[in-house]
Amino acid sequence: MTAVDQTRPLPDAERALSDDSGGLPGATVQELVQTLAPGAAVAAVLVEHVWASAVEDAAQRSGGAGVTNALVDARSLADATSSLLEAARRGAPDGA
Repeated sequence: MTAVDQTRPLPDAERALSDDSGGLPGATVQELVQTLAPGAAVAAVLVEHVWASAVEDAAQRSGGAGVTNALVDARSLADATSSLLEAARRGAPDGA
């Protein structure tokens, strides 16, 4: 096993601290680092759903419209059933 040289940042850390990382600005990452207690860590997952704009465009081109945009976990998906059915009924040709 190779020892990590703790005197210099790893390449991923250097990229995260740069303003051209495509993510959080380097100053924000630095502020997070300075806020943490020694030995503490933080993990974050930021997800961009690039497919969502394609779905929205397709809906608009076909005369549809978005009803909602929310993350739903599997346990609460059943709670959304009535809203989904209502939206489908509103969009049905005969309004049924």
